Amino acid sequence: MFPSQLFSSYTLQLTDFSRQMKVALYYDTLLGIMSWLSGSQLLPMMHTCRALYAAGAPYLLQPPVVLRSRSRVLSFCCYILIEPTRFKFLRSLEVRASGCFDTGPKADLFLAMLMHAKYLEELKILDTEILLSHPRIPSAVAALTSLKSISFPELNEAASKILQESRSPLAKVEIGFWTDQTIGPGDPAPLLFRFAHSLRELRVTYAEFSRQDVLYP
Repeated sequence: MFPSQLFSSYTLQLTDFSRQMKVALYYDTLLGIMSWLSGSQLLPMMHTCRALYAAGAPYLLQPPVVLRSRSRVLSFCCYILIEPTRFKFLRSLEVRASGCFDTGPKADLFLAMLMHAKYLEELKILDTEILLSHPRIPSAVAALTSLKSISFPELNEAASKILQESRSPLAKVEIGFWTDQTIGPGDPAPLLFRFAHSLRELRVTYAEFSRQDVLYP
């Protein structure tokens, strides 16, 4: 990746009269620079003008998008929902936030983001408690048809419902049956039998296969 010093030389000026952008570098050159930047480097460049703010969305949403706290989740939801066309760039989402949202408006925002993620291919939820923030979240995720990979390291009721009702032809699944309330290992077969013709990679922790009549490719 290019060092950040290479990007400090460009200048953007807006005239008070014509409101036209004058750049020291060609627009295509600026886009090429943006394609090399990480999220933390990209945001300052996007904030220089409206043109680059709009153009930065595809690069900002390049996989994977990782959200490490509930405040980051909410900030991301606001950003992507304000311009629905941005969802076509969202292909991989990893949520590492712990706990669930404690107010209705926050949960509604998270639900709305998941409902609009029609192009999402990879979903990883480290703490599945966040799926319990709204009763409609499992159905919203299950209704997506673009998912190819799902990772729920700690299965709970909401995560299990997503797998049971999912309309996506999942090729990769990572699940874990170990939680604080776990009594014994779980059987993944009842959750995954619907993916028998699409599943290519399966990772399961604390599991026990008790059924013998389910065939996997």
